[in-house]
Amino acid sequence: MNAPKSLAASILLVASATMAHDVTVDATCTPQVTRLEARLVEKAAEGPAALRNFIFIRRGIYALDMRETADRVRDIEAARAACMITASASQILDASAKVARN
Repeated sequence: MNAPKSLAASILLVASATMAHDVTVDATCTPQVTRLEARLVEKAAEGPAALRNFIFIRRGIYALDMRETADRVRDIEAARAACMITASASQILDASAKVARN
């Protein structure tokens, strides 16, 4: 395989491997994602047409697929929502513990 094809194959492998990892969130419930994934979430928030156009333009560069991208965005948003629920539940428990002590 020649060098340009080898480089392209490496880039595509890295792009698809990037989208395969689990989503982690930090203490502020901000998902720890790549810059590309953050852009995909932004475009998804703008609506399906914006996401579709974004993917169409970059499909050759990042080997993006609409279904895989939608699943990844859903995973990212689900992780953030779960963190928010956990954080609010712990705040409620802390508040009720303070009330019970008084």
